[in-house]
Amino acid sequence: MTKRGARRVHIVPDKSDPAVIEREINHLIDEVIGLAPHLASPLFRPLLHSFCSITRLVHKASAKVEQMDILDVDGELRRSYDTLMRMVLTQSRLANELGLTPRSLRELAIAANAKPILDIQSIRMLTNGSGH
Repeated sequence: MTKRGARRVHIVPDKSDPAVIEREINHLIDEVIGLAPHLASPLFRPLLHSFCSITRLVHKASAKVEQMDILDVDGELRRSYDTLMRMVLTQSRLANELGLTPRSLRELAIAANAKPILDIQSIRMLTNGSGH
């Protein structure tokens, strides 16, 4: 309770069973890999785990925040909204890093189809002064 008697809603930490949380995260990981197979590489696993963890928290926090008034008893924007916004921004940054946004997918496609600026033959030409 706050000093004016308003009920305080905490959106984190999640006190669920750690095994259940990990199963939920792994389920999200499987879903994301199904949609973006390039993330199946073990190299992406730590970042993908972070993305799915924050995605899970955003989903849970959104459900809680939607049940609350946007303003507290003092007429100020609730801190819960700021917390949720920071989580969404983190989620967005991770999605971009993983190539899950339209812009990052476009950049990945361009990079995959791009030819190297200097190929081996060009390097030989530069160092030998000839093309042979």
